[in-house]
Amino acid sequence: MSAARKTRSRVLWYPALAAGAAVVVASLVAIAPISSATQATTAMRVPASGPVAVDGQASPEAHVLISSDSTVLTTDQNNVSATIEVTNTGENELKDLPVALYIDRDRISDEADLGDILDSDEFTASQLGTQVHTNILERVPAGETRTQTFTVPVSALGLNPSEPGVYALSVTVRGAGDPLIDRTSLVWGGVNEGVSTVVSVVLPVVLPASIESLATAEELSTLTGPDGSLTQIVDAASSSGGILAIDPRVIASIRVLGSAAPASSTDWLKRLATLKNPSFALQFSDADLAVQAQLALPAPLAVTSLNYANQASADESTTPLTVDELTKWNYSYGPTVWPVANSVSPTDTDFFKANGFSTMLIDGDNVSQLPAITTSTRATVGSVSSMVLNSAISEKTMDALDAKTDVEFSSARNRIAAELSLVGNAGIGTKQHLLVGLDRTTIGNSEHIVDTVNAIKSLPWVSVTSVTDGEAALAENGVAPSPLGSFEIADRSVPEARLNGVSQGIAGEADIGAFSAVLETPQLLVAAQRVRLMNLASAAHATPLTSFNTFATGYFERDAAILNSVSITQSTPINLLGSESKIPVYVNNALPFPVVVKVHTEASNNRLSISDPDENTRIEAASQSSVSVPVKTRVSNGDVSINVTLRAANDQPVGLPVNIPITIHADWEVIGIVVLGVLVVSFFGFGAWRSVRNKRKSRALNAGNHESEVD
Repeated sequence: MSAARKTRSRVLWYPALAAGAAVVVASLVAIAPISSATQATTAMRVPASGPVAVDGQASPEAHVLISSDSTVLTTDQNNVSATIEVTNTGENELKDLPVALYIDRDRISDEADLGDILDSDEFTASQLGTQVHTNILERVPAGETRTQTFTVPVSALGLNPSEPGVYALSVTVRGAGDPLIDRTSLVWGGVNEGVSTVVSVVLPVVLPASIESLATAEELSTLTGPDGSLTQIVDAASSSGGILAIDPRVIASIRVLGSAAPASSTDWLKRLATLKNPSFALQFSDADLAVQAQLALPAPLAVTSLNYANQASADESTTPLTVDELTKWNYSYGPTVWPVANSVSPTDTDFFKANGFSTMLIDGDNVSQLPAITTSTRATVGSVSSMVLNSAISEKTMDALDAKTDVEFSSARNRIAAELSLVGNAGIGTKQHLLVGLDRTTIGNSEHIVDTVNAIKSLPWVSVTSVTDGEAALAENGVAPSPLGSFEIADRSVPEARLNGVSQGIAGEADIGAFSAVLETPQLLVAAQRVRLMNLASAAHATPLTSFNTFATGYFERDAAILNSVSITQSTPINLLGSESKIPVYVNNALPFPVVVKVHTEASNNRLSISDPDENTRIEAASQSSVSVPVKTRVSNGDVSINVTLRAANDQPVGLPVNIPITIHADWEVIGIVVLGVLVVSFFGFGAWRSVRNKRKSRALNAGNHESEVD
């Protein structure tokens, strides 16, 4: 999460406020402003990590968030509404929570001041300002969230109509434990007269961060459905004229499915092609070129093949599509690099230029001595033709895009409005042109893409348009559409942990490449691993660093699973009866591709003679098969173990060896034959005896009958 959200769920260390909690007016209408002279000035400590205990008293496990329902509070409004959201993460219900609303009547002067007030972990009680409303939140059940809306007369805020700008609105919630606090921005009266700002947006066309390879048909159906993120991105682009930064993986995911692609995805692709918006290609999977430059790679990572997922080529009569065919698009910009915000070092531009990138989108905080008032989005940075993004506003789009509740989105929307108000007021009399990049880490899963763009468009002093139209609008106002000038790069290198993680991924790719020899078609696994590696380097996982670390841990666990995906599953002891036999060795293939293996065995002693199977054994994807190993015993009885290993067709070892214990009972074969022989002889002997006896009885009977007839 960005810095803008780290102060949510804060606990207020405020004994003086807690002592006065008995004076509460439980009404949405009766409002009693309290003189600022009566406000306590006790210092407060706000821990960034959540609730803490004070004087041995446990804090409630709860979080509070506040937002004004008005993006801009105009001077002719009679009332202002604010909504709070209290989440109880504990196991006990919270009841009868006193709630108080405050306004700080000191106008926030600039973006730095705004950050100090809203994002700081430490502040004084005086910054709460004047209490303007109190109420009771009756109950918040364990594990649930409750919202409450306050309606306050604008006159109670005590703001001067002649001093438009940004002010801080705060809420405290008290109950069993330390008070909770949250603060939000309130734009009062818009901006000063004569302020006008042009905003152009950059819209990343990317998949959700959770998709590591190509999107499935089911995923595409959701993403390109009526409320899907890809649909929203096209909607926002259509209404804003924004620059499209397209991940070729999105296009390839649709084309690779051929006729199996959902109708909504093919319709979406046609709609994307009809847009007139400027566009450029991101690297596949939006892999960050700054991290590749700082790892001193000889060239940018590139996809080698997508045949591992090429469903369109399932018909043998169809030739598989190449990477170029799957990703080809008519981009309006030439090769353009968009590094992760605040990650570019001065030497990275050498890597960019050497690999043909003629244009760079760079975060404003990554540019040295950039002027505060910007009349153009263009500049030369580090000797590269660049487009400079407004850092603060681009960063704050993360919270809006990532919002899970209405209050979260409203709070983030108001923060964006506050930033734009401060930027506008700083350049009174000068029409500014800002470039805002929507956050790439959250946009793929966002439900608020159109809402975020519309929030910017709704501000009275802001016009959202394409870069070209924005420059034309400034020209009409006498501002020449010329670059800001030439600037150096402020060193904002990639964090070491991320460099190490991607470096480890590159080393792991070599291990997977060696292992791929076991596949019937090794290139399938090699190509799939390259896509995974590029996703590891993706901007989607770059920030915050904790998010990258979590993703990298799962990535390397998956690498380990791949290297152990072809294995021998049998290890139970075997009783070997007889001097010659065949031992079954069971081999499991957990990969989604067929493999070809050879079984190699070695006895622990000379009691057993083993003949390895000469032929390779093919094992289907996600299946198990057995390989018969001929053996001969050299002794009648005894114990022996055989060490079984797998090898690829090129004799590359595969997986871990397995020892199978064997107990030899070769003499049981002799005993069995003797017993069987005795049984056979006995059977036939008994049969012969019975036959002779029966014949004798028959003869005796016949003789008796004959004598009777003579008489």
